[in-house]
Amino acid sequence: MPNTHQNTRQNTRNAEIDILRGICAISIIMIHTTFWSGGAYVPWVVQSLSLLLDVPAFFFIAGASVAYTQKLQPTKVLYKMILYFGTTLLVYDIVQSLITRTFDFHATLSALGLHGFSTPLLPTLGGSYWFVPVFCAVSIIAAIIVQYLPKAIMGFIIGGLGLYVVGYFVGFAVGGKFLHTSFNYCIFYTSLYLLGYVFVQRRYFQSHRFALSLIAIGSLGFILVWLLKPHAQFFVLQSSKFPVSLPYVLASLFGIGLLVSTWNLWSRIWANKGGGLCTRLFIFAGQNAIYFYIAQGISSSLLLQIAPQIQLFWLPKLMLCFCINFILCLVFVYILKIFFAYIESALQKLR
Repeated sequence: MPNTHQNTRQNTRNAEIDILRGICAISIIMIHTTFWSGGAYVPWVVQSLSLLLDVPAFFFIAGASVAYTQKLQPTKVLYKMILYFGTTLLVYDIVQSLITRTFDFHATLSALGLHGFSTPLLPTLGGSYWFVPVFCAVSIIAAIIVQYLPKAIMGFIIGGLGLYVVGYFVGFAVGGKFLHTSFNYCIFYTSLYLLGYVFVQRRYFQSHRFALSLIAIGSLGFILVWLLKPHAQFFVLQSSKFPVSLPYVLASLFGIGLLVSTWNLWSRIWANKGGGLCTRLFIFAGQNAIYFYIAQGISSSLLLQIAPQIQLFWLPKLMLCFCINFILCLVFVYILKIFFAYIESALQKLR
């Protein structure tokens, strides 16, 4: 990889982590293009393949970022998530109340309380919000483990992921909730968060072994479990995402390994060429990931109205719909950046 990982930790950001986060942010746009507006025409195989690089990679990169900056700030995560999503939905509820002439702030109150919500005009935004309470819960749990139980990190990762192996074959479910988040999600995403933390702490950025190990575990485990349960709907990953079960766990490990390995190889090729447009785009998306996540919920919702009007074979239609979704997302990212810059400035003055 480029020498960005050799920079001192006085720098506030790491370019490699931003690039990986940016790739994941753009991947979410593709996922919501294939599943929401693409549900009627995109083959299930393509939908499942799109989930190889999904939300789990965000948690992995979040842990890597914490290890790099050495800043454990779960309260800041709660504040930022609730402020950004809550304020976005407050504007939405105000506009909707004016249009419908009914006083209804259900979406805003649900967001502020870290509950799920639904929005008739922006269904993908509502469908994306599940990530927020999970991220808040995992940030708190991971901070406690890293701060007070550092020797238990590897044990938690191995034991946590191992639970899904046992659960898949034995058939037991993990009960309980934290911040309205099922422990089923907490254990899996905390394990990946801590895996990202170890990834940077042990300087695996400089080795291919880490990525290749994840690829091997994911692919070989996937084949082995499929052979043991050949009649299960193993390849339909969406069915094992909510709640999380073993196929999605293995696919996520494979996807994270592929992400790191591909970037490692690609960055070596382009290291002497200044990165190029793609690198700058990924860095921009990584530095503005929260704006991208909110914006794709809005743009993907609008695409639901546009996609049925496009009459093409599924592959060119998917490519065209992704381009439309991506451009709309960028527009809303810039709007959100301007809007929240004003909000943050106003809050700073109040302090």
